[in-house]
Amino acid sequence: MNYIKSMTRLKFFKTSRILMLSVVLLSLLLSLSGCGTKQTVDTAINEIDRTKAAIAGESASWRDELPALLDKLKGIESQSAGDLKGVLADTTNQVQDLVTQTIELSDEKAQNLVAQAGVEFRCNTEFVGAYVKQGVIDQLQYLIDNLQFWKEHKQHLDKKPNHAVCWINPSVLSLYPIGNAWHSEENIVSVFGYNFWPDALPTLALMDANAQKIHDVKITPTYITHYQMNLDFSNEDFANVQPGATVAFYWPDQGLPTNINLVANPPATLKITNATFETPRNPPIATIDAVSLVVTIKNGGGVRSGNFVVTWKPDPQHNDVFSINSTPLNPGESKDYYFPSYLYQVSGPAIYSTVSISTGDDTQTYPLAVADASPPTPVPIASARCPVPIDTIGPLTPPVGTTLFLSDNDVIEISYEHNLPPNQISIILKSAPQVTWWKGLQLQDQNFNVLGTVETQDDRHGPVSMTVLLQTGDQRALIFWKAKGFPVFGAHHQYHCAGDLTQLPGYTVTFTWLRD
Repeated sequence: MNYIKSMTRLKFFKTSRILMLSVVLLSLLLSLSGCGTKQTVDTAINEIDRTKAAIAGESASWRDELPALLDKLKGIESQSAGDLKGVLADTTNQVQDLVTQTIELSDEKAQNLVAQAGVEFRCNTEFVGAYVKQGVIDQLQYLIDNLQFWKEHKQHLDKKPNHAVCWINPSVLSLYPIGNAWHSEENIVSVFGYNFWPDALPTLALMDANAQKIHDVKITPTYITHYQMNLDFSNEDFANVQPGATVAFYWPDQGLPTNINLVANPPATLKITNATFETPRNPPIATIDAVSLVVTIKNGGGVRSGNFVVTWKPDPQHNDVFSINSTPLNPGESKDYYFPSYLYQVSGPAIYSTVSISTGDDTQTYPLAVADASPPTPVPIASARCPVPIDTIGPLTPPVGTTLFLSDNDVIEISYEHNLPPNQISIILKSAPQVTWWKGLQLQDQNFNVLGTVETQDDRHGPVSMTVLLQTGDQRALIFWKAKGFPVFGAHHQYHCAGDLTQLPGYTVTFTWLRD
C-alpha cells in the first residue's frame, strides 16, 4: 500500500515538472516570435523610410526608387507568416499601386495637366509635377505610421494622409434651364491633387450665396487615381439654384470644403427692340405707296435660343400675315428682319400693325398713318406772261403724257407722275444720246426772275431736276432754251415758253429732248 502511494506521488511530480517546462518553453517561443515580428516590421519601416528620404531629394529619377522598394518589401513579406505576412502584403500592394500610378502620371503628363490648370493651380509647389512627388511622400509616411501602429497594437491606423486639391477643371459650371430644371453645359468635372483614397471621397452639397446648405447633390465621386477623381453632374437638376450658389465638397479628412462656383444663366428671352416702316413718302398713300417693315429682335437671355418665327400683321382689318423663319440667336445677339412690302387698301390716322414672336416672348403693335388715295387739292397758281417774241406752248395737262413737235425740228416727250405734296412742282430734263448740243429748262416768275435751271450738254444727258415750292396765286412759266450756231456759235437762246402751269402742282414732270 505504501509502495503504491509512493509511486503515485512520483508520477504526479513528474507530470507537474513537464507542464511547468512546457509553459516556460511556450513563453520563450512567444517571446522570441514577438522579437522576430518587431524586427521584421522595423526592417520594412526602415526600407520605406529610406525610400521616402531618397524621393524627397531633387533627383529627376525619384520614381525609380519605388520599384526597388517594392522588390525589397516582397522579399521581406516572403519570409513572414501569419498576421505579419498579411500586413506586409497589404503594404506591398499599396506600394505596387504607387508604382503603377506614378509611372502613368509622368512628369510630362503632370506638366500638361498643370499647363491646362493655368492660374487655377492651387498647390504650393515650386516645380512641375511636385504634387505627385508630395503625394508619394505622404503615402510612404502613412505606410510607416501604419506599420508602427500595427507593431504596437496589432491594428491598422484609421486616418490616412490628408488630401490636397490642386485644381478643378472646370472650376465654374455654367447652368442652363431645360424645362423646369437646370443642367450643366459640362457634365464631367475632373478634380486633381494628391492623397485621394477610394474609401475617403467627399460628399457634395448645393450651397446658397450665404454658404447655407440647400440640398445634397445627386452624384458620387469616382476615384480614378490617388491624384484624380471625377464628378458626373449629368443626373443633377440643381433644384432651387440661385445667383452665387456653389457646390461644396465635404471631405472626411478635413473640415474645409472645396467649392465649384455655379453660374445660372437665364433662359433665352427674345424681345422686339425696334420696328421701322419704310415708305416712299410720309404718310404713305393707300393703294399707291407700298410699305415695308424692318424689325430688330434681341436675345436678352443667357442661353442660345431655338429656331423661331417672326410674324407681321400689317392691318387688323385684313387677314394678310407675313412670316420670317429665323435660326437661333446667341445671348445678347440682335438681328434685323426685313418684311416684304405691303400696299394698304384703306387710310386712317393710326392703322396698328402687330409684330409677334412664335416663342411667345414678345408681341408689339405699331401705329402707322396712311393717307387717303384721293389726291389732295393742289395749290392754285396762275398763268404767267412769256417773254416776247418766243413761241408759246399750250397748257401742260397731266396726267396723260404727250410729245411736243416744235419749230426748228425740236421733239420733246413729256411724262407726268403725281407723287408730290400739293404745294410743289418738280421739273426733270433728259436728252437722247444723239442730242449733244446744250439744252436747258428755266422756271421763271411773273417778273421773269429765274427760280431754277436744269441743263444737258455733250455726254451729260441727265436726268437733272429742280423742285420749287408754291403758294396760292403764284405765277410760273417754263422757258425752253437751246444753243445754236447763229448768230454766235454756241450761244444760248430761249425759243419756247409754257406759260400755263396751273395743273402741275403735286406733279413731277419729265421732259426728254429727243431731237433738235
